[in-house]
Amino acid sequence: MTNIKCFMNNQKEGFSMWAKYEWAILMVVVLLGFAMRLYGINLPLIESHQARQAQTAVMARNLYEDNMDIFHTRLDFFGQTPGYVILEFPLMHAITALLYYLFGAHEIIGRLVSVVFSVGAMFLMYGLARQFLSVVGALAALILYAFSPMNIFFSRAFMPESSMMFFMIGAVYFFLRWLDKKFLVLYLTAIIFAAFACLAKPTAALIFAPILAAWFLKDKWGLFKRFDFWLYILLAVTPGILWAAYANYFNSTLSYGTGGFSDSWIEILRTRGIIRHWFSPKFYGFVGGSIIFLLLTPLGFIGTAAGVFCVKKGDRGKILCAWLAAIIIYFYLLAGPNSGHIYYHLHLLPLAVIFFGYAVEWPLGKRSFIKEMFKRKLFIWLGAGLVLLILVGYGIGYFKYFKYMYSNRMPYVLEVSEMIKKNAPGNRLIIDNGSGHLTSVISYYSHSKVQPFGMSGSVIAELERLRTLGATTFVTMETAYGNSIQATKGDKGFWNYLNENYKAIAITEHYLIFDLRNSIR
Repeated sequence: MTNIKCFMNNQKEGFSMWAKYEWAILMVVVLLGFAMRLYGINLPLIESHQARQAQTAVMARNLYEDNMDIFHTRLDFFGQTPGYVILEFPLMHAITALLYYLFGAHEIIGRLVSVVFSVGAMFLMYGLARQFLSVVGALAALILYAFSPMNIFFSRAFMPESSMMFFMIGAVYFFLRWLDKKFLVLYLTAIIFAAFACLAKPTAALIFAPILAAWFLKDKWGLFKRFDFWLYILLAVTPGILWAAYANYFNSTLSYGTGGFSDSWIEILRTRGIIRHWFSPKFYGFVGGSIIFLLLTPLGFIGTAAGVFCVKKGDRGKILCAWLAAIIIYFYLLAGPNSGHIYYHLHLLPLAVIFFGYAVEWPLGKRSFIKEMFKRKLFIWLGAGLVLLILVGYGIGYFKYFKYMYSNRMPYVLEVSEMIKKNAPGNRLIIDNGSGHLTSVISYYSHSKVQPFGMSGSVIAELERLRTLGATTFVTMETAYGNSIQATKGDKGFWNYLNENYKAIAITEHYLIFDLRNSIR
């Protein structure tokens, strides 16, 4: 490879007019993207992915209450146990916990931390796109990135995905800048971003595909003789490996079950299956649907697919191809998580928007195309068609987005949690009768330890066993994922036993709460 240079000072003919307004357009897009991320910023954690958000919120609050001990993070839904478990490095959690000391423990702070990371990611995304595209192509890429429905949601969710995207994009951007300029500060910044990306989420290791491809294209096999290459690998990869090793060791010492939360990535791959998903229509339907409608919208998907064929041959194209190959492998390797959790699809977005930028840039870079378009007045039909695609594409995307993301999944959890706090003592242990994704949410809002409970086996004996361990409250509740009230009442023996032995705090058609502290017999 000769050079990996951006178009910063090499505007394509016909695009120079856009350079005059580059920063103005950039700031407008970022500010609009920021504003859209403030929608629902004060909502409680009862929307889509509420269980994962509540897990992050519980861990952040526990860090705040445990004097920032990041090496002994706690979750409160493993029953009457200490609840220690090590997951990904709690960077976003720790930042939120530190802010709690200033503003108090409120989930809106965690959401705002995600928003700040997402704003930084938008600037970095534009910088990365400019390594490959002209001003107009990069602005198109940024627009798709900023207004991706899925990205908007997870950019204000109480989850580590926003921080992962910030460090992922920054790692590739600063590395390509260093490869061009060779400034030490860019080299060190690229290392820091890569290390934090892998710490935020191990799956962020995908960034090494474009990074290594670019480096290899420049230095060929001599790359492996370079000191700065091995230093980069050592410093960028070692923190993630050390944290994973520590997590594996610490979690192996736990004497209580963590419901799979303490599994290593190797264990996750083994237990969730790989190949069986490859032949499942559900896998392709779920992944394809979420990418087309939620991640890119129909318009963005069409542009991304077209952009793959608009990339010019050369080193930049090879870098993008290596990145695309790594993402395809990632989707199949983590087929289990990808077939059930849409936030795993975010890894595709930075690459997809660059392809989209190529699709926008290609026709505008053809003088003959533009002349012919105006000569035949095709611009009228093209413009009308584009407006229609935008309205329909984003209309469908955002309709599905709001319907899927912001629906109230736990309509009674705040009401139930307040009743628990009012009627049960501190340091309480709640029995949650399998209400589907409720455990972590009710643990967070009732500030309690929670023990999941199922209506199978000797349920009365299990209830009494948990009482001996300190269980004070039995709860079951209607959620968007199911209504375990029917299962509770359906077991006549268990239902009669509850009513005959324990005081009912609340019995409604939407939730049941029983005080287990003292038998009324």
